[in-house]
Amino acid sequence: MVQSSGRSSPATRKKHTTGKDSYADPIGRELVGIGVLPRHTQQALQTAGLESKHPAEWKDEDSRKFAEKVREISKPTVIIANKMDLPYAEQNFERLRDEFKNQLVIPVCSEAELALKRAEEKGFIEYVPARNRSKSRRSPELQRIKHGP
Repeated sequence: MVQSSGRSSPATRKKHTTGKDSYADPIGRELVGIGVLPRHTQQALQTAGLESKHPAEWKDEDSRKFAEKVREISKPTVIIANKMDLPYAEQNFERLRDEFKNQLVIPVCSEAELALKRAEEKGFIEYVPARNRSKSRRSPELQRIKHGP
């Protein structure tokens, strides 16, 4: 009795491209648990040039390339560039943007966050970090500072 391994031979495998015959569906079902959407899988296969190659025929380099593309597409990296208040910050920010062209680079200044928190402690503003908004409380102290006694 001969048992099948469940894989078809290369000679009997048909070439798949896109649509309902795509390998994206079975591969995508395996990746959905880590938050990879079906469109991510399809896009990664296309970008890696693997949409018409049966996964059993993939070399290690193909698997690595597919994994990199899935990660780039489904879990994009964000680079937070801190200390943007320093004199050399703009030059470093441009260098980061040039070096990491395919990633989002966000300039930040933790000193500004600290200043907002201190202004709230003094009653000058209402600061809600989760909403990234602040508004004046129109306190008498703020009016005196702004307009004089």
